[in-house]
Amino acid sequence: MFVVSCLAFARCTVSAPASTAPVVLTADTTFPDNVVQIAARCADAEVPRWDDAAAAWTCAAVTSGGGAALNETAVDGLVANNGYLTSESDPAFSSSPVAAVTQQQKANWDAAYGWGDHATQGYLSAEADPTVNGLATATLAPCFDGQVAKFNAGLWECQTDLTGGPGVGQWADVTGGIAYSAGRVGIGTLSPDPTFKLHVDGMVKIGTTLQITNTTGTQMGTLDTAADTHGYLRLTNAGTTNVLIRGNGFSYLSGGNVGIGTSAPGQALEVNGGARLNTAAAKPTCDATTRGTFWVSQGAGGVKDSVEVCAKDASDSYAWRTLY
Repeated sequence: MFVVSCLAFARCTVSAPASTAPVVLTADTTFPDNVVQIAARCADAEVPRWDDAAAAWTCAAVTSGGGAALNETAVDGLVANNGYLTSESDPAFSSSPVAAVTQQQKANWDAAYGWGDHATQGYLSAEADPTVNGLATATLAPCFDGQVAKFNAGLWECQTDLTGGPGVGQWADVTGGIAYSAGRVGIGTLSPDPTFKLHVDGMVKIGTTLQITNTTGTQMGTLDTAADTHGYLRLTNAGTTNVLIRGNGFSYLSGGNVGIGTSAPGQALEVNGGARLNTAAAKPTCDATTRGTFWVSQGAGGVKDSVEVCAKDASDSYAWRTLY
C-alpha cells in the first residue's frame, strides 16, 4: 500500500506506511488535507496513477502517454528519437597522438616490468625553483660590453672568459678599461710566445701612437703621426732625440756613428764596401748650405764622368771643385 500526499497547488508525494496491510478510510479517519489511500499493493514496476473517471488512485504500468506501457526498449527509443543524448568527440583530443593509444597498449604499459599504474607512482612532482649560490639575491655592478657574470671565490664578478672555467679573475677593472697583470695574451693564437706579453698572429692597426717606455715609464721611442699627413719614428736617449725618421723625407741620426756593413763604425759614417753616388737630380748651387757635398755627374756617350765637391777657397768663395 502507498500513501499519496497531494498538497494544494503542489506536487504529490508517495510513501509506504510502516504496515503493508490495507487500510480502509472511513468518515471518522483523520488525515492531513488531501491525503487519500491506495487500498491495494501494486505489482512490480507499477506506479500509482490517478484515474479521473473513478476519482481514485490505481496501480498502473508506466506509459508513454498513449496508454502503452513504457519498458526499457520504449524509453531508449524515446530518448534516441528526441535527441536528448548525442555522441560528441573532443577535437583537441582527437588530433593529439594520445587518441591513437589503444586499450591494449595502455594495458601493456601498465604491465611493463610490473610497474602497474604509472599515474600513482609519483614520477613527476612539484619542485620549487632553487637559487644558485645566492644568485637570486646577488648584486653585480654593470659590466663592460661583451663581459659576463662569473662566480669566483664566493662572489659574482664581470669576466670576459666564456670557457666556463674556474673563474680565476685574470682581468681586472681599471679606470677606462680592463687590465691583465699576469701571464701572456694571445690574439689570433692559442699558444702565445712565452717571450712576449702580447703575441698577435696577424696584422695590427694602430690608430695614432705606439709608445715604447723603459721599466720606469720613461719614453724611449715613438711611432706616431704628424698632423695626419705623414708618420715618423723617434728614438730618444735620456729625453734627447737621436734618431728621427719622417715619412715626408726630413730625417736625421744624431749622437753616434753610423756603420754600413760594420757593427763598430769608427767615424760618423763608416761604409764597409763601396759607396755609390748616383746623382740623377739637378746639381744644387754650391754655397754654405751645400758645402762639403760630393757630386757625381754622369757623362753622355763619349763624354767622361765628373766628380766634384762643393768647397770654399781662401777668398771665401764657394764653388764646385772638380776632382776628376
